[in-house]
Amino acid sequence: MKEPRLKQKSKDGLIVNDSRYVQPGTPKARRNYVPHISYKTNKFAVDGTQEEINSLIKEIGFYDKSGSLIDSAPLNNPNAPFWKHEDLKILLENNGTTLNDEFPLDRFWIMCFKADPRFEFIGDSLPPALKKRVQYTVTGINEKLNERTKSDEESFQAMELLVSIGEDTEKMASVLRAMGVSVSNPNNAMVKSALMRKISDQKDIYVQGTSERNIEMFLRLIKSAPKELAIKDLISRARTKDYITKDAKNTYFFGDLPIGKNLTQVEEYLSDRDNSDILKEIKDKLK
Repeated sequence: MKEPRLKQKSKDGLIVNDSRYVQPGTPKARRNYVPHISYKTNKFAVDGTQEEINSLIKEIGFYDKSGSLIDSAPLNNPNAPFWKHEDLKILLENNGTTLNDEFPLDRFWIMCFKADPRFEFIGDSLPPALKKRVQYTVTGINEKLNERTKSDEESFQAMELLVSIGEDTEKMASVLRAMGVSVSNPNNAMVKSALMRKISDQKDIYVQGTSERNIEMFLRLIKSAPKELAIKDLISRARTKDYITKDAKNTYFFGDLPIGKNLTQVEEYLSDRDNSDILKEIKDKLK
């Protein structure tokens, strides 16, 4: 079947662009992974010495076409039987792939991942330049269990706090507004239900314009002193009404007056007694 072409015509009917149609695909979908050669060393990238790798190759138990056990994998020889073996590939599933380091072949893949800059191991501290290249994350079972435990603890704590203020409609509404949710004429059932979603189904969604997840911001706000929470509530409502705006350089303004380079600075500015007239003016606008 002949490949379709994409043609763009001008108003006069002349073809101004003629290109090949490419079938769209799913980015980073499931794919087979094979060991790759480092462009720096011109050798296969595996995190281990040649001796360590050869020892592991014997445990893996691949056989060549003549039926002999493959007992080495020269890193500088891509034509060696081990590197050409048809089973030397691993399917990386879109929803995660499980490896068991008790199995020799799985240990080999882990060694490959450690030498591949596209893989990040949880606990590693990568510089920003390398962080941009990461496409896959490797998590050990202990780290996975710790993440799950931490997530469960967050959920239990958030739920307990919500129950403890469950009859304080105004405080719940203030927390919601401080999280960027527009709330007018709040009633208890409405605000409680909205917060419940924030700390359950939507708990891992990041609050727009921040680096905090919904549940993290809820836990921080719910523990805030009444005055601090009132300031956060006021800033959120003022931003909704465009009384407080942000320019291209992420500086916040009240009218033409710069009041902070981030929301923390805005809160500090409006909490300062010397700026009480500005705080009053914002409150008056919101009435």
